[in-house]
Amino acid sequence: MRISALAFYGMFGLLMLGCNDAVKVDGDGTYPTPLHIEVRLSATESRHALYRLESDGTLYFGGGREVLIGESKPAGTLTHEQRRTLWQIVDKYNLFEADSTFFGKGKEIDYDVKLRAGGKRRNFKTYDDKAKGLAELTAKLDEYQKELRYGKVTRLIDERVNRAGGKVKKQD
Repeated sequence: MRISALAFYGMFGLLMLGCNDAVKVDGDGTYPTPLHIEVRLSATESRHALYRLESDGTLYFGGGREVLIGESKPAGTLTHEQRRTLWQIVDKYNLFEADSTFFGKGKEIDYDVKLRAGGKRRNFKTYDDKAKGLAELTAKLDEYQKELRYGKVTRLIDERVNRAGGKVKKQD
């Protein structure tokens, strides 16, 4: 009885590990699951931003005062391809091995980063360009949040301009 229970739990554990491995993305590659990325940045002139990608693909964004109290709002859900692109940046620059700088302050930007990919976790603080790839990662996160938050409005404006023959008509 005891051996069969151990065998059952052992098999169950192996199955669970196999299920949390990676998501295949259109034959172009994979990214580990769960994938969680959080980047909090403080730039000169008191500009602040918080990007948080949850494991279900929801991207949260907060700016300004919201960041100081740790708040962010959902911008929308990223596609598997977008999540794979973020993972490729993390992997390309080996951000799980980035040096953390607990002391010191950047001249331009300070980062507080939390990463989780599969069974790996890494939290670190750094500044300016000490951890290569963070500027690229935050630029991509910012591109995605803007697309999710403003994409529909931008598309509607573009459609209206195109219907008007390239000229925006003033309405009364």
